[in-house]
Amino acid sequence: MKNTIILCLLTINSFAQSSDPVPTCTPPADISGTHIMRVGDNSTFTDATTGGAWSSNVPAAVTIDAGGVAHALMLGAADITYTVSGCASAPLHVEVIPPAYVTNAPAINTSPLLEPNPSAGDLIVKNANGELYIFNAIGRSIYHNEKYNGEHIDLSTQPSGIYYVKINGVTMLLQKK
Repeated sequence: MKNTIILCLLTINSFAQSSDPVPTCTPPADISGTHIMRVGDNSTFTDATTGGAWSSNVPAAVTIDAGGVAHALMLGAADITYTVSGCASAPLHVEVIPPAYVTNAPAINTSPLLEPNPSAGDLIVKNANGELYIFNAIGRSIYHNEKYNGEHIDLSTQPSGIYYVKINGVTMLLQKK
C-alpha cells in the first residue's frame, strides 16, 4: 500500500512540472473614451495599440465602427472592447441616457416651441425648420422629417407618455395625453 501512495505522488508532481508552454495574451492598452452618451450622440473611442477591431456587447444600444466611432441608439448600456490578435482590452462600460431636453418655459421668440404641450396627438413645432426627430421615452425614434417646415405632426396613434422632440440641435420635452 505504501508503494501505491508514492506512485500517485510522483504522477501528480510530473504534471505540475510540465515543460509545455503556457499560452499568454498581452491585452491592448486601455481604451480612452466617454462613459456616458445620450441617445443620438456619436463619440470617438481610441486605443494606443494599432491593428485591432472594435466591438460592443450590446449593439442595439451602442454600435461602434472600425474607426472607433460609437453611435448611441437607445437607452441602455454596453461594454466597448478593442481586440488585437485575439486579446481583448479591458471593457469600457458606456451608459446611454435620454437626449437632453428643454421645457416650454418662457422662451425667446426665436427658440423652438412645441404647441400644444401637453398634446392629444396634433403637434406643431414653432420657430423651427430643419431636420426633426421625435423619440419615445425609451429613446426609440418614432418620427423623422429631414425638411420639417412647420407642418402639423400627427402623433394620435402613439400611446400617452413623454416624448423628446429634437430639431436643429435643440431637444424639447413633450407630454402626450
